Amino acid sequence: WGGDELVVLMESTEQNQMTQLLDRIRAAMAAKIPIDHRNLTISVSIGTALAPTDGNTPHDLLHVADDRMYKEKLEQRQNAAAADDKKA
Repeated sequence: WGGDELVVLMESTEQNQMTQLLDRIRAAMAAKIPIDHRNLTISVSIGTALAPTDGNTPHDLLHVADDRMYKEKLEQRQNAAAADDKKA
């Protein structure tokens, strides 16, 4: 992996528990950070995978989560580009 990526492993987790954690992470990352009279915002792209639905091995689960993260990252870039086009 490259960049600032991390893995969160949760044992015996249901979809709703994972969704609650993701909501908390997204909310925390969306908070504006004031620096030098400016507000810094941080974006986050998250990919998820649940066993056994998405795979049974760590390799398979990480692969699915990584693919989903990059898909979300691409969607965010496309949305940002569309927003920039509207401003121009």
